[in-house]
Amino acid sequence: MPGIDDIGRIREIVDAIRSNVGTKPGTTYYVNATTGNNNYDGLSRDHPVFSINTAIGLAGHGDIIHIARGTYDEAVSIPAGKIGLQIICEPGAYLVNTTPGTVVAIASACVYWEGGIIETNGQIAMQVNDQWFIGKDIWVYNSSVGFDMTNPHWLLINCHTNETATAGFNITEDSGLAIDCVCHGAAASRGFYLSHTNAHNNIFKRCTTLGCTAAGYECVAGADENIFDHCSQSVLCAGPTDAGANNTWVPVDGLLAPAEAAGPFSYLDAGAEQTVYEDATTVMRRISLDLDLNAMTQNGTVRLYRKTDAANYRIWIEEPYNVGGAEKVFSRDNIVTNQHFKVTYEEAADEGAARSIPYNVITEPMEV
Repeated sequence: MPGIDDIGRIREIVDAIRSNVGTKPGTTYYVNATTGNNNYDGLSRDHPVFSINTAIGLAGHGDIIHIARGTYDEAVSIPAGKIGLQIICEPGAYLVNTTPGTVVAIASACVYWEGGIIETNGQIAMQVNDQWFIGKDIWVYNSSVGFDMTNPHWLLINCHTNETATAGFNITEDSGLAIDCVCHGAAASRGFYLSHTNAHNNIFKRCTTLGCTAAGYECVAGADENIFDHCSQSVLCAGPTDAGANNTWVPVDGLLAPAEAAGPFSYLDAGAEQTVYEDATTVMRRISLDLDLNAMTQNGTVRLYRKTDAANYRIWIEEPYNVGGAEKVFSRDNIVTNQHFKVTYEEAADEGAARSIPYNVITEPMEV
């Protein structure tokens, strides 16, 4: 649509980072919650450090931190001066802060963060306190606020918040861009909340809210000249609420009636990977799924696959299941695809008998 220059906004942010950081590759530091040791130098996969904060302390201007799959229980803090730091999380990198408190706090400019699952006990998952931030493919669970964007010039791509109590995306500054971001709220929450008079000139493109009964989208008075480009919200969301001026809605679409599939899957005592549920439709849709793994007596792995062509699947999400852990349910909300997908389970050791895996899948076709 004329006047919506999201490509220009991306170029502006990337150019600012290049001008501050340069293009020369930085040093890579490795973090591994299983094999790491904070006495290592972290400069190879064979000698990773144990904690993310240790790697941040070692890293300098424009350096890269590679986080292996595993659980990291710490309050991650990127202080001022770590300009251009890049954080790359492998699938299965799981960040918590049982202290409790904010899991990730970023106080430096030009930080890039990709991947990772962040879970809180009702606190802030990620707070960004400096400008020119880029976040991509980040998943947040059980937060008060998923992404707290307190500075201007930010870019979020395919970031998801689930079971958010207050706001999935709290925006208090200007000139940001969110593309394909999703909030699944819990009760009286807001999906995208422009909560300050400085929250103006932001762009939201193809974003989605579900279950946010306070408001799917809300702009307070003074939050002006923002653009919501083909965003959508479920019928359970209130709003959108717009007390600002000159905000553009292009438009906020609704969602078609959802479909539900449920049942127990019998995981046969035959070992190997078995398909719990498969969906062979090709319409654009949002999917929420839950697998109850309480009956399993051995560790295992849950995998979600998406088809890449007429015949082949590739792994989309992979997560280990630990029978000794507190979480007994594999849950994913607001997955968006127009491809075939399936979810599988594979035992790590012989179960010794058939086990029941109850599941529930809700599919919401999207309006075009």
